[in-house]
Amino acid sequence: MNRKDQQGGAIGRSGALDNRVAVLHFLNLRGDPKQDYFPDGLSAEVRAELARKSALEVTAQTSSSAFKHRA
Repeated sequence: MNRKDQQGGAIGRSGALDNRVAVLHFLNLRGDPKQDYFPDGLSAEVRAELARKSALEVTAQTSSSAFKHRA
């Protein structure tokens, strides 16, 4: 069972704050490799916006890119 810390974040069994998020890549549904820039850019933009929130810890792009071709 999780409990809350003084700032309102959930504390898991390890005692660490559970305010971590990973942004996975969006899929290019068109199938055109020339259009890969759009879902890549969208993922980067979402990651950047979330990283501006001091309450969140956002994983690096290299960590989430391992899942890029798993669908």
